[in-house]
Amino acid sequence: MELLHGYGEYTFTVRSKAPNPRLPTPDGVSIPFLRKDPSVASGSTCRGACGSGCPETCQERPDIVRCFPDPNDANAHLFLTYSSVIECGTHAGCREHDACFDRCAEDGEESVVGPCHDVCSAAIVAQYGATLGASWYLGYGPYDGYLLFSDPPVWSESNPGRVEYTEYRVRVATGDLGLLPRGEGTNAGVYLTLLGTLFGRPQCSSAEIELDTPNYNDFEAGNHEYFVVTAERFDSVDGIVLRHDNTGSYPGWYVDDLFITALSTGTTWHVDVHRWLALDEEDERLRVEFSTTLAE
Repeated sequence: MELLHGYGEYTFTVRSKAPNPRLPTPDGVSIPFLRKDPSVASGSTCRGACGSGCPETCQERPDIVRCFPDPNDANAHLFLTYSSVIECGTHAGCREHDACFDRCAEDGEESVVGPCHDVCSAAIVAQYGATLGASWYLGYGPYDGYLLFSDPPVWSESNPGRVEYTEYRVRVATGDLGLLPRGEGTNAGVYLTLLGTLFGRPQCSSAEIELDTPNYNDFEAGNHEYFVVTAERFDSVDGIVLRHDNTGSYPGWYVDDLFITALSTGTTWHVDVHRWLALDEEDERLRVEFSTTLAE
């Protein structure tokens, strides 16, 4: 722990090993998303999303591109692209409903108006009420979070170039708008993804990085937190994705800004956030992509 700017402002360092070079499973292990078509017995898609199949309420998102070391050549790399990405609202009631339907289909009931499926729908109505059940059926909220879905990922051919990793220092400033008792801080799990250029390809994505200082209450109103994290050595950091998982009491979070410094070069990028990540504020987003600018 190192005192940086006088009384009350410290740097907390989270050390992590370089990412495991093993390739991810087909659904990915470092990006929180699911396949649009999981090939379940019911034949339904976008499981867990509120609505039938992949509902029209889902929002299109940019493709996700990861870069991995070639397991057969340490001096080569592979790109893995997740395309047709969509973000869909979810709720425990929707997830429970879809899981129940899947069990009915696995037991051999083909019709969604069969007795097993009817029991599933009746159980959700009994637990959450008919009004919420009808809203979820149409793909609307209330949601308790969001899920990412994509088409099956596609590997590129092997390309020359060794994937290198480096450390970045991340400074996050939580806003203080004077809102009490709820406040602007969050106890939810906070996650950061770096977006940058690798081997001439822009918008490559790092693994998702959890920002957390053990045994410390991060992201309180007015606080500045510092983390040291490991990610790919990007030619430039062009953007980030910031999200939280909406857990804990009063999870809504107002973020002022964020700075990222590549410790190997001293280059610093600034992210002008100044917005809520909350289901009960503004556009009800929990996961937002931002561009960066070089800090002076």
